[in-house]
Amino acid sequence: MQESVFTPGRKKNMIYIAICDDSAECREELEGYCRDFFAGTQEIRCETFSSGEAFLKSAGGRQEPFDIALLDVEMEKINGIQVKKWLEESGDTQILFVTSHDEYMPQAFGYHVFGFLKKPIEYTEFKEKMRSLTDVLERKRRFVMVSTMRGRRKILLRDIDYIKSDGKYTYFYLKHTAGGEEKFLEDRSYGYWKETLRDCDFVEIKKGYLINFANVTEMEGGTVVFENGTSITCSARKRRMIRDYFEKYVEEHAR
Repeated sequence: MQESVFTPGRKKNMIYIAICDDSAECREELEGYCRDFFAGTQEIRCETFSSGEAFLKSAGGRQEPFDIALLDVEMEKINGIQVKKWLEESGDTQILFVTSHDEYMPQAFGYHVFGFLKKPIEYTEFKEKMRSLTDVLERKRRFVMVSTMRGRRKILLRDIDYIKSDGKYTYFYLKHTAGGEEKFLEDRSYGYWKETLRDCDFVEIKKGYLINFANVTEMEGGTVVFENGTSITCSARKRRMIRDYFEKYVEEHAR
């Protein structure tokens, strides 16, 4: 990583974890696993819920959204699949499903679904999944300081959809939870940002377009599509490489 990209120290950032399972034994086991995994390295706050209804009631009014949700797939009334759909519409929580039956897995895939744990849960498997998941969380907290005409500004990498150059100026295009797309001019060159972000999931798909693949939801032919519906066509000579990159990215992040 270039030194122009920053990751906040882990100790300074509380990780909020939700455990939702209708089995008290499973909730207790997962909470213990979480505390063992993060002991001495990261402050966490675990909250447990015995039903999907209880989880949604709490999550809907929170100021600090959950970073991680461990969800039982098979619960009465509101199950883990329904909770997942709500989370996908309302935030950026990483989901790790817990299930006893493989047949539920196809329904459980989604953009923020990181993976699955099969009951009975082995700590070794839990530790492996959580190690990869926390790496994703750290990447999501990376940021850059950009210089705009209004002064210095901190931008989370996850909020950047793409960077565009018209040959003279460099423009950042950001996703926004309210108000749609935001664009602003940055005073450093496109080449500077291409080099700075080359190890941060940013890929040039054609001349003057640097794409953040963390925000790409699908590829349609030679076109990348973002969460907000924006689409950009790759250059013909790069399409196979970009498609292979996207498939690898999806596989690695279990989206």
